[in-house]
Amino acid sequence: MKQQQIGLCTLLHGDCHQMMCDLPEQDLIFLDPPFDAWADISLPEWQSLICFTNFQNREKVTDQFGKPRSEVIWHFKDGRWISNKLPLMCHENILIYGNTNEADVGETNKDAGTAIKKGKSYIGKDNDLGDRQYIPKQRKQLKSVYEHPRMNKDHLGSWTKPTPLIQQLTEFCAETSVLDPFMGSGTMGIVCNKLGLNYIGIEKDERTFEMACERIYQENLQMDFFAPNPTMEIVR
Repeated sequence: MKQQQIGLCTLLHGDCHQMMCDLPEQDLIFLDPPFDAWADISLPEWQSLICFTNFQNREKVTDQFGKPRSEVIWHFKDGRWISNKLPLMCHENILIYGNTNEADVGETNKDAGTAIKKGKSYIGKDNDLGDRQYIPKQRKQLKSVYEHPRMNKDHLGSWTKPTPLIQQLTEFCAETSVLDPFMGSGTMGIVCNKLGLNYIGIEKDERTFEMACERIYQENLQMDFFAPNPTMEIVR
């Protein structure tokens, strides 16, 4: 088994089905496996779970994990061909399970003189509390639909997930650590280093593993170079 430590990322080369049996409870598990791998997944205990699905494997996911807490749609304009008998696939479903961080979206002040007006209605109008004024804060909730272009394919024909989308999902669901048993190109590892989260990534394909390690390493070099007070040690 190959192992590399890059910043907060522990990167493992091997079969995740064998390795996950020995792992402790995880804060967040990020699942985006190949289509034929869903049936064999056995996970350690987790607090939160993010699953990328589509109409082909959604039933397998819900059969295994039940009804999700929430769902997000990732839409991309360049549709993916599946079959001549099916429409081009222009979105993926992201199912979210377990605990999520409370979004600090703002607060209401029922003592304010008037509510904020939006069109012909008032934001915060409530029969019990009267007029309330909405005071927004910087952090926003997840949206139900995100539009990001697909990134370049890797040598296996898989598309890299967009980093901004993965970061938004991770901020909403993770507190301390992330397990990514199908690491792929390493996007989640890059995000975890940016957010200061411990990360365990597992990849079975050797070439994909080496490419992911190099990508995370280069991103870390750039991030450390531009940091005002570099503290991250990069070990290869």
